[in-house]
Amino acid sequence: MIVVEKQVGKSSITIQNKKRFFVILSFVVVMLLWVAGCGGQPANDEEMGEMETVAVETAVPTEVPPTPEPAAVPEIEGKIAVTSQSAVNVMAVADLADAKIEAPPTNLTLVSDVYMLERAETDVTGQVAINTPAEAEVDLLDMVGWDGVSWTFIPSEYDSARQQRRSADHALFSAVALAQVAQPDPIPTTVMASTLTMSEDGELVGTLADAPADVANAYLQLTDPEGNITAVLADSEIQTGLADAVVGAVEPYAGLNLNIQGVSTDDQEAFMGFVQNLSDALSAQGKNLALMLPAAESMDLGSYDWAALGSITDSLYLPLPLDPASYEEGAGSQLLTWATDNLDRRKLVALIPTGAVLNSDDTWTVLTDEELQLHFDDVALVVESSAVELETAVTAEISGTVPSIQWHEDSAAYHYPVEDGEVWLASAESIAQRMETAVNHNLQGVAFTTPISLSESEQAAPAFVWTVVDEEGHIIAEESSGDTAFSWEGAAEPGEFTLQVDFVSGEAIIPLGTFPVTVAENGGEAAGIVKRNTFVHVGPGESYEKFPAPIFKDTEVEIVGRDEFGYWLQVKFSDRAGRQTGWVATSMLTLADDFDMDAIPDMTDELVSAPASAAADASANTDTSADAAPEPPAPSSGPPPPVYAPPVAVGGFELGGQTHSFANPDLMASAGMNWVKFQHKWGSGSNPNDLAGRINSAHGAGFKVLLSIPGANTYPESINFEEYVQFLAGVAALGPDAIEVWNEMNIDFEWPAGEIDPASYVNNMLAPAYNAIKAANPNVMVISGAPAPTGFDNNTNAWADNRYMAGMLAAGGGNYADCIGAHYNAGASSPSSTTGHPSGSAHYSWYLLPTLNVYAQFGKPVCFTELGYLSGTDYGGVPERFSWAANTSVEQHAAWLAEAVSVAANTGNVRLIIVFNVDFTHWGDDPQAGYAMVRKNGGCPACATLANVMGR
Repeated sequence: MIVVEKQVGKSSITIQNKKRFFVILSFVVVMLLWVAGCGGQPANDEEMGEMETVAVETAVPTEVPPTPEPAAVPEIEGKIAVTSQSAVNVMAVADLADAKIEAPPTNLTLVSDVYMLERAETDVTGQVAINTPAEAEVDLLDMVGWDGVSWTFIPSEYDSARQQRRSADHALFSAVALAQVAQPDPIPTTVMASTLTMSEDGELVGTLADAPADVANAYLQLTDPEGNITAVLADSEIQTGLADAVVGAVEPYAGLNLNIQGVSTDDQEAFMGFVQNLSDALSAQGKNLALMLPAAESMDLGSYDWAALGSITDSLYLPLPLDPASYEEGAGSQLLTWATDNLDRRKLVALIPTGAVLNSDDTWTVLTDEELQLHFDDVALVVESSAVELETAVTAEISGTVPSIQWHEDSAAYHYPVEDGEVWLASAESIAQRMETAVNHNLQGVAFTTPISLSESEQAAPAFVWTVVDEEGHIIAEESSGDTAFSWEGAAEPGEFTLQVDFVSGEAIIPLGTFPVTVAENGGEAAGIVKRNTFVHVGPGESYEKFPAPIFKDTEVEIVGRDEFGYWLQVKFSDRAGRQTGWVATSMLTLADDFDMDAIPDMTDELVSAPASAAADASANTDTSADAAPEPPAPSSGPPPPVYAPPVAVGGFELGGQTHSFANPDLMASAGMNWVKFQHKWGSGSNPNDLAGRINSAHGAGFKVLLSIPGANTYPESINFEEYVQFLAGVAALGPDAIEVWNEMNIDFEWPAGEIDPASYVNNMLAPAYNAIKAANPNVMVISGAPAPTGFDNNTNAWADNRYMAGMLAAGGGNYADCIGAHYNAGASSPSSTTGHPSGSAHYSWYLLPTLNVYAQFGKPVCFTELGYLSGTDYGGVPERFSWAANTSVEQHAAWLAEAVSVAANTGNVRLIIVFNVDFTHWGDDPQAGYAMVRKNGGCPACATLANVMGR
């Protein structure tokens, strides 16, 4: 670093020629600020002294009103001139002490003479112009005034023609001068640890996260996305209550970042008073207050009096431009120069955009990771084979529309086109350039919109990262490149592996897909004997296409694969058509006593092709004995109608919650939810349009909508199937994202007693409903009604859900659902356990994974449309018939919900989980409130645990 000492006027300043990149890198080590919007570290008391920002007009008013001729224009030629309607005498100060003027604080260096302004009257206004020293960096100079107590920042602008800094009209000070703020010492790491919003009655909404133990300067952020500030400012009692709540909430943090935009002109005075009171209350507790400036790319601070607000806060955050190209044109530097002309730079923190941004018709917006992922929604991971032998290569590729990422040299950024515009991704070089621009203005600090980590080695370009992980989570292969294809050499030892691919840009990681791969021992054949004539399927389930003819009793087959649960086996066998491969039910084979199911590779996703004609001549074998494998008996109501449309692409795992009111969308989103479930009870004469408001409201909040539509009558005597199906068609036309067809149809509470029959449900309700929904809107995901999980079965009032699901499978129900509906709400032990339930029962319905197995047999994704845990500890205990949940604490409720989501999602069989429930308040014999995420005291422990497993 080269340091040159130069004399400017009567003062000495140091000018540094910086080697940009490495200086910036050393600066970022200690200035890494994680901002969802976050507060910078204000200068300490010694540095700031008592210097405040005075509330005056901006230096460059958009319209200057005409003024009368000044009474006097006192000046010292070549140094200072004052324009005022009152008499003012200007004189240079030879000695500050003699003039009873204190020296400026240590972070402020005077670079001009100090000029006394003698006035015959008090409250004299005027404009001041001070010539700048020839060697000075004019963009780093500020005009300051002495008011008899402290030095104060005066808004001003640089006039290049006259080489002066010129103020706007303001109340003149006793003395004025030009000064330069020193570049601050390194700033400690600052993070935005938690965010809350405000309600219109002044309540804080959201869940507080713990302040990081290793960060000394963690901030709480308060936002107002719904515009409730107007109602708050209209009521002084609400303001007081909100301020008290904020002071209490901020206790574990270093301070508050107040990010309130859109305050109307009429509310400015009230807003100023609110901020002042809040600042005083926080200061009394030793806490800092930061304010977020509006995005000021047009160099307009709006109706806020930011100079006055800055005088009562510790920091002001200034968002820099989102357009990468604008930095080449100097927009960032121009904005900072304009901002430091109008606001005290010692209060300013530059907020540097480091994440992805979208340019749509010249409108720039910040993209969240979730929004970025939408551009990869139709991308899928395709793997050549899910089961291979030792040391056999596995190849994979990304299919679908993959964005073409290009480098833009002038902007030092990456970009790619999307349907609604163009996405831009920052690079290490562009971030360093922006940071240098900010640092060179000697601000209080620098903050970033996303976490970043720069080093002397250039940050990697956006890439596809391929990873192979073993059963214990160890990475055994990894490759990062722009290629959409990948080859893994395979494993030398048998085991279960997972191949995954992510799109990585900076700190943003977008999962594109995972795929299980089984590596098995070479050779070693397992065999089975067919017990009786049985049909062969192309996939592991009755819903898959059958081969034209069965394989016969006593045929020996070679076992080459299994499904995930061992219910189905992939076999090879010989017949007249040659060597065939297909799937048969495990129960149809006699297996050796030492048969090891775990040694058989999982080939669940390996479908085969059926031969074009029967392998066996039907005329040569007309066996109709009991040993022949008959077609499943046709239900009395007739075979299912044909499928109208192909299933929708159901995508990856997602999370949602059931609610009546949809009163807590922010809490739901914070927990990682992007689905909301509403239950609407259909009755004769119901109007589909009654649901339009709920659908539109949820879509407007960014949520997908699942509508569960059972009947309005409990213990019904009959169901008008035709009218119900027509109603569903009308609902589908309104654009929900999923419809669940009925609810718990295996018990007489929801279906006529004596008529409970899975074949009747499939033929009379599910299949017609599926066709009607797809005809109205083929994009709606159809979920089969979830049975009640029960072991009670008397064939009249209830069927056990496992027997009911087997009947649905036999009736072809899988052909009429995109996802298989399931319920699980009786857990009282870890979701990973299969024993130890307080009921003492070993029945599968008490345990998550055994319950899932019942529904996964369809070979379709499973959707848990209700999954919940009951805790009554905050309600004084549970009703007697729920005694099995008596010892479940609220903490276990939160922990088990998160574990259940993690466990279910990682099976690869679960498409969607709807938590039952978000915020029900009913407590009684049906203790719905005990299942709620939002507990009796208004807290939401499960929001934090779910957010953790969902990566929020």
